[in-house]
Amino acid sequence: MIPSFASETIVITEPEWVEERGKQVKRYPAQGEAVFPVVVQEGSASPSFDLRDAVEIRKVVFMNPSVEVTRHARVTVRGRHYRVYGVPEDWRSPTGLTSHKRLDLVDWEG
Repeated sequence: MIPSFASETIVITEPEWVEERGKQVKRYPAQGEAVFPVVVQEGSASPSFDLRDAVEIRKVVFMNPSVEVTRHARVTVRGRHYRVYGVPEDWRSPTGLTSHKRLDLVDWEG
């Protein structure tokens, strides 16, 4: 169950798959689905050591387990677009019931 202090809204945009030069590629529509309430926490930011000035930015989102989201979704948090890192995970309480869904998000800058 999402706690009462969950007060943020995110936007989940699932891609449309189109064929381009013989391959399936993702295209994101302009509109996504607003999801409220969610909890957004800061993840760790780590620098890139690939001889360039870059940083990886992470967020962790906790939301209702009934929200449908795939690993291909684009998630907008506070106006910034993130990719789902890994796969969305259903977390279970000690009773065995699904209590919430967790999304690890990532974006890059630089």
